Amino acid sequence: MKRKREKVRSDEKVKKKIRKLMKKVKKLSKQQGQEMEQDILIERGKPEESESPQSLSHIPENTKDLNNQVQPTSELENQPDIALEAQDLDAETLAVLGEISTEQEKGPPLHPEIANRWTPILTRGLKKEDKKELIQKYLPFENLPKIIAPVLNPECVSAISANMLKRDTIIKEKQKQIAAALTAIGSG
Repeated sequence: MKRKREKVRSDEKVKKKIRKLMKKVKKLSKQQGQEMEQDILIERGKPEESESPQSLSHIPENTKDLNNQVQPTSELENQPDIALEAQDLDAETLAVLGEISTEQEKGPPLHPEIANRWTPILTRGLKKEDKKELIQKYLPFENLPKIIAPVLNPECVSAISANMLKRDTIIKEKQKQIAAALTAIGSG
């Protein structure tokens, strides 16, 4: 068990490191900001004495902090005039990559009322209570035992890790949902 003094020392040590890193970040952001300002001025062809906060107005707001120091958000934004050049790929490379299929094969359209009701379910899912109610309503058929999710043997449960047990439980729940869906379809 750590003593109180050791804890206080370690807290102070961490705070000192944080302050040191913050100073480095400020120093680097100032340097990068000055380099960007010089690059911008050179690109525009203006002399350096015309620097003002207004000359930085074209820089997006998310790259400035409260002290008007420029903070780059990515390497590409530091160099705004660099255009990404697309190289043409040879036929062999394109053949390896495969064809671009922009459209998927689709079946006939679904009734609009059903589509309107299913869309929110597909994006957000069903409520837990609704899922539980449907699983209890559509119990697996008695003459189709393979549709029921298998139960793990007690020996296996004690032998596997907690992560594996959790994974098995999740898979078992998914199998119950699939069984209920198949039963609902089979029931008509």
